[in-house]
Amino acid sequence: MMFNIPFSEPTCILTAPTTVNLGDWYRSDLEKDQTTEVPFQITGTCTGTIEVSFVAKSSYTNADKNLFTNSITSNSSVTAAGGVGVKISSPAYPQIHADSTPEVIAVGRDNREAGDLSKRQL
Repeated sequence: MMFNIPFSEPTCILTAPTTVNLGDWYRSDLEKDQTTEVPFQITGTCTGTIEVSFVAKSSYTNADKNLFTNSITSNSSVTAAGGVGVKISSPAYPQIHADSTPEVIAVGRDNREAGDLSKRQL
């Protein structure tokens, strides 16, 4: 006797920007707390997937790994900004850390959209 059991592998197609343009910010904007949110999305379609998670990693963070810092270093022609960082949050996570901890952004069974994250300049 022979049985054929169909097996579908879990698949996900996620789309996310590799670079997010935060625009130009001036010292006075930061001092007066006049910064605005710069949204971006991670979207996707998944089949046979129960959970989608992401990991935020960066070498450029503050000591607590809760703010992403400037990757530019000062040289003879450029003075890199210091003392500021970027906070990444989402509706589910008010603070996303760059510590390689997986964080779930979608839970479902089939063909669910994978949620979105937003980036906020502090």
